[in-house]
Amino acid sequence: MSIEQHDEWSELVVGRSLDALEPGDDARLSAHLAGCSDCRALLSEMRQVASSMAYDVADAEPPAELINRIRDALPQHALGSGPLVPVLADQRRRRASRSARVAHRSRPLLAAAAAVVVAVLVSSGVFVARADHDRDQTRSALQAETAVIGNLQHGSSYSVSLRSGGPAAGFAAVNGSTVDLVATGLDRNNAGTMYVLWAATGRGATMTAVRGFSVTTAGQTVVTATLPAGMTKPTIFGVTEQEGTTLPRTPGTVILGSSSAA
Repeated sequence: MSIEQHDEWSELVVGRSLDALEPGDDARLSAHLAGCSDCRALLSEMRQVASSMAYDVADAEPPAELINRIRDALPQHALGSGPLVPVLADQRRRRASRSARVAHRSRPLLAAAAAVVVAVLVSSGVFVARADHDRDQTRSALQAETAVIGNLQHGSSYSVSLRSGGPAAGFAAVNGSTVDLVATGLDRNNAGTMYVLWAATGRGATMTAVRGFSVTTAGQTVVTATLPAGMTKPTIFGVTEQEGTTLPRTPGTVILGSSSAA
């Protein structure tokens, strides 16, 4: 891979750490992370930098003009009766109590990217009010992804890239008897259905259902499961959406999988 190509991946990693990627780029990066330890390490580092930057900036009252523009862009029901920009002093103190290891060389790159994202949002007047439930689920998924990437630094761990015919992409990370599915682009599953993660030990081997799960929030999905008894080092993975709430015996159409899962 050329330096220019890897620079592009590094830019996408910065965007992922800011939760600012378009769905297509997010899916491409998820597939790339499965085979690139350098980008996995960079993403883990950027997550820590992004977290620390929240504590490095002094509190400041935003300009009245900006507040008015945000008010005008938000639907009326999202504003509520309280102030638009509350000062969450207690939360800041709790968060600041957690120490973060920050790499100094990464801070300028992330700060520049953050400035670009903020500038685009402010200039376009587009602001999204997320429900607390969705926001918390998104944060949890990103934290889980960071933990999975950290586990892949161990010598015995490995990952398998997963692709689809659409925007969904991701990877399966195996660490001993545990497998983590990290995916982007999976739609919310229909009522009465669930997604199922399947695994097999090689080409031609029988696919076995590992775990069922639901997707309730668009964006990143992270699922942790224990491999079936007796299964070691699976190399084939697939995700299906199937009727019912119990694990099926045979897979349906694979909508996200490794090259041999379809």
